[in-house]
Amino acid sequence: KLKDIPLSAKRQKLKKLLWLVSIARNALVVLAASAVAFCTHDADAPLFKLSGKVESGLPKFGLPPFSTTLGNQTVGFVEMVERLGSGLAVLPFVMVLANIAIAKAFSEYCFIRQNLEDDATVTFL
Repeated sequence: KLKDIPLSAKRQKLKKLLWLVSIARNALVVLAASAVAFCTHDADAPLFKLSGKVESGLPKFGLPPFSTTLGNQTVGFVEMVERLGSGLAVLPFVMVLANIAIAKAFSEYCFIRQNLEDDATVTFL
């Protein structure tokens, strides 16, 4: 396996630096996009639609809304599902794959994975 190949101290540091950059790249993209949105924000003619004011605290406990208002129209649950289309099935699948990729990336240097590498369930999770 690639991880079992002995590396010099210099190459080991380079490997760790590359791992850190690969893990941090999503955070770097978010920070860069936030900086661009902040620098180009104009209250009169916004270039990007930002989230705006968010109420503090936790929302009231209850079921999610099954309808919403867009302009002068009320959009019901069935219409919202129709607008999502195939995204309704694809989005949860992509989210699970993303979480698995993140878990694998962070567990690569975890000692537990080395001890339990033969267990397919632990390696998969």
